[in-house]
Amino acid sequence: MAGGIDPPRRVALRRGLLAAWALALTWLTLTPRPPHVPLGGFDHADKVGHFVSWLVLAALLETALRARALAVSVAHPARSAWILSVAYGTAVELAQAAIPGRSAEWLDLAADALGAWVGAYGLARWEERNGW
Repeated sequence: MAGGIDPPRRVALRRGLLAAWALALTWLTLTPRPPHVPLGGFDHADKVGHFVSWLVLAALLETALRARALAVSVAHPARSAWILSVAYGTAVELAQAAIPGRSAEWLDLAADALGAWVGAYGLARWEERNGW
């Protein structure tokens, strides 16, 4: 609902999807030996995984903020979603430095930030164009 508060079911769905994605992402990024996900046989294929994962995270966060599905009200949902997603990506990379079998990488954080930007601002632009 543009400019208003979404119905309770939609709010619950937005919260649930965001929570499920954040939990899955946390588990995948902080598990010492996560399941192998084949992303292709090219150099830095894992960066595609980072980009897509943070794109989805930021899009879910932006839509939850825009719909006031979270206990906060923000003037700029896309900007807030991007900042929060990048902060989360930074925290993940710092935590990975202390986890055996994992490593912190600047390129991972760059892929996270770029994916989050596309997710937050791309969704906001799409919503504006389509009257959501």
